[in-house]
Amino acid sequence: MSNGICGVPNETRKSFKDGTTIFERVLPGADRMYPDTDSKPIPLENDYIDNLSKNLPHEVIERYHQLKKWDVPEDTYTFIFKRTIFRLLNALFTELKYDPKFVGTFFGHTLKFVEGHYVPTSKFKHSILFHMFKFVKDQKLDIEILKYMLPVVYEHPKIDFESVLTSINFKKTDKKEIISMVPFLKDKFKTIRKKPEPEFEVKWIMGELRKRAVGNICMKELYDNVV
Repeated sequence: MSNGICGVPNETRKSFKDGTTIFERVLPGADRMYPDTDSKPIPLENDYIDNLSKNLPHEVIERYHQLKKWDVPEDTYTFIFKRTIFRLLNALFTELKYDPKFVGTFFGHTLKFVEGHYVPTSKFKHSILFHMFKFVKDQKLDIEILKYMLPVVYEHPKIDFESVLTSINFKKTDKKEIISMVPFLKDKFKTIRKKPEPEFEVKWIMGELRKRAVGNICMKELYDNVV
């Protein structure tokens, strides 16, 4: 070999029709940085996971069991513990009577997404979320509105919540008024429908009403009035 190194390189290469090759990856061994991607994942037994949980600090394991009791999705636990927002979750449950499963999911899914995609203009403190939840409760708004408010609040931590509602074009509407539009939309759909299946009618009407409904009526209640 021209570089003075003899033997077969401990690597795999991709060949081309013209006879040339390019490096692909180092073969398994001491020089390999990552595990073999061709290897099958090794499943962990439940007993092994349970034994690991026993070695967690006492306070953490208590909170872990509480999240399990609340039926909070397990894929949110790491985020909740890393952000140390369990106490906030508990306060929203005990003081404002929010469903802990909803709050835990909101933190571990919605908040996690927002933190990964938005940049705050000033320091964002998680305690702001308590006041946002309280505002929604005091205004008697449906909790779905929280998902629309969060990106604005995260980007602009000093903004007042009334301005947040304005920025997302929210208009407070009596839910009876929203439900009263269903018959009209059913008639309209009959003139434009392209598929006979009833589920397409439901999806179309829900889509037409969603923007006006968010924050004013629970989506399940609206759905029950559409089907």
